[in-house]
Amino acid sequence: MSETGPGQIWETFVRSPEQLKEDIEIPLIIRDLTPGRTKYRMRHVVARISSARQAIAGGDTLWVRTTVGVRLEHPWAIKVVRELPLELPGSPYRDVYEALKNAAKMGF
Repeated sequence: MSETGPGQIWETFVRSPEQLKEDIEIPLIIRDLTPGRTKYRMRHVVARISSARQAIAGGDTLWVRTTVGVRLEHPWAIKVVRELPLELPGSPYRDVYEALKNAAKMGF
């Protein structure tokens, strides 16, 4: 369902690497790092990820950063399962990760 082609490069921010659950669908906020017109485009998605880059057939590259911007040493693989809306239901200035999780549960 992903509109991305092979070779896309994405970035996400997490509070801690332990937040990343492999081989299950998880909600993420990703940013496009692929050179071109869509560079830095942000998307809310539900995706499958893996620390083994070859583990996801047709997967793209995902760089993971902590909330303070420290990039993890090795890239991950990502396959977007579905898009979530850019505007998430919830209260402003609250936990964006919680709002993202709720939106994924609501079946957007």
